[in-house]
Amino acid sequence: EDKAKPAFFAKHYENDLYDALMEMSATKFRECINAYPEAELFAKFMLITILVAKPDTFDEGVKIAEEVWSRVEELLKDKMYLKYASGVKTSMQIVPGIRYIGPYTGHMLGYILAETYMAKERYDEAEAIVLKISADHYTPLILCEIHYHQKKYDQVLKDTDDQSPDTNESAALDMYRAMALREMGDTDAAIILFKEIIKNRSLDKAINIRSRYERALAYQKAGDKKKALADFEFIVTKDSDYLDVNELISKLKKSL
Repeated sequence: EDKAKPAFFAKHYENDLYDALMEMSATKFRECINAYPEAELFAKFMLITILVAKPDTFDEGVKIAEEVWSRVEELLKDKMYLKYASGVKTSMQIVPGIRYIGPYTGHMLGYILAETYMAKERYDEAEAIVLKISADHYTPLILCEIHYHQKKYDQVLKDTDDQSPDTNESAALDMYRAMALREMGDTDAAIILFKEIIKNRSLDKAINIRSRYERALAYQKAGDKKKALADFEFIVTKDSDYLDVNELISKLKKSL
């Protein structure tokens, strides 16, 4: 958003940085990084969002995110950050069915780096970052996902106490609770909880589909292959290439 502009007598580095912002140009951000010490930190901060969005530049984006995160206190005092960051909006998936859409801040940089660590299965490092960020209503969701992948199922149950699937956020927490119960061997309780989530038609479709996928895994673990197959086949009608559903359907059909 064009909330701020360079002054008439602004220096070259700010004008060039502003041009890069208006175009969201990786090339121009790189030029600012190389040419202007005054623009280097904020240009790197902006470049991260472009790089991590593409598989071929993802690793480079993570490396720059780590550097900027290590300098986050410096970033929060940076003149270009203070002037232009409030006008930069970003969107990211927190967990299936839950998205953040809002200002791109140092706070969000922490979440982005945590998400990239999770993509690389570096869950302990992701947890350490999230615990350093001042908590908001996304924090329990992210920590719940991390704890699930760390196989800290008891902690997931603590993270999700007293939830009801009435909102997308609480339903997502309940989904992870059911997943933890399944992995702990209580497939009956897990299936009941998945059913409660799935029957709520007011929830985001992504939560419904993911809950059906996880319920199918619970049915499979409980030995009910027909119900597992029914859930997987329903998912295909909504998304023909969802995760590894086609492979799971093929295996199930061969085993029936």
